[in-house]
Amino acid sequence: TSLRTAVSYSFFENTFDERYVEDDKTLSTSLKNNHKTRKWIVSSTLNHKFSNQLSLRAGAILNLIHYNYYTLDKENFTAPLLERINISGDAQTIQAFTQWQYKPLNNLSFTAGMHYLELTKNNTRAIEPRAAVKWDLNRINSIAIGYGLHSQVQPLGVYFAKDPASTEPAPNADIEFTKAHHFVLSYSRALGRNMRMKAEAYNQHLFNVPVSVDPAKTFSTLNIQDDFVTDALVNDGKGRNYGVELTLEQSLNNNLYYIMNASVYESKY
Repeated sequence: TSLRTAVSYSFFENTFDERYVEDDKTLSTSLKNNHKTRKWIVSSTLNHKFSNQLSLRAGAILNLIHYNYYTLDKENFTAPLLERINISGDAQTIQAFTQWQYKPLNNLSFTAGMHYLELTKNNTRAIEPRAAVKWDLNRINSIAIGYGLHSQVQPLGVYFAKDPASTEPAPNADIEFTKAHHFVLSYSRALGRNMRMKAEAYNQHLFNVPVSVDPAKTFSTLNIQDDFVTDALVNDGKGRNYGVELTLEQSLNNNLYYIMNASVYESKY
């Protein structure tokens, strides 16, 4: 039995100040951003081996987030300068997981588990099943197949942004997670004692994606370029990612290790 616990802290700041020169040579502000995010992360993982065939892994991850977002901009050079967002506060994400691994044979293993995700800011929750099977054909070759349901928290600015001309509360405060069914088929081959090649084919079916409530607009958070949006969103969007990925990995040997990777994929929304 082993228990590992870690605590980490991160700070992210993004500032942007855009100005242009008027005819009289004066400077006018057209865009001003100041986005700060502070995050404490506490994670703990328990591993327990019941026997050579059965083992358990379980854990929890807590993210304590403090944000401070300010955006000032204008629609065009002649439009007035408006405060688009000015908000600060706290949010937390809670994750918990458990997985069992069973090896009926030395070359065959089954893994199954559950993952839980919660965003306390709007009490959005998700329970996600995941499973995989791995078969070692021999000492050199192995194949595996896996499935998982995955949820993704939206960028925090999506929840809090709103139309500066409106007195209504933020329209996306209760938006839900983006979700996806992940399917993976992989083949692995040892090319020597310290080198391995792996090929993976994957297919991801995305659903519950936030898109604009206006059917005339094509906005989707799948291709969002700015963390902040003013459109009211609804979880009616879909998407699909599929492709093949090749990896060549040299494990540490004589003070050298490297990974080479290539992928071909298509992403639609």
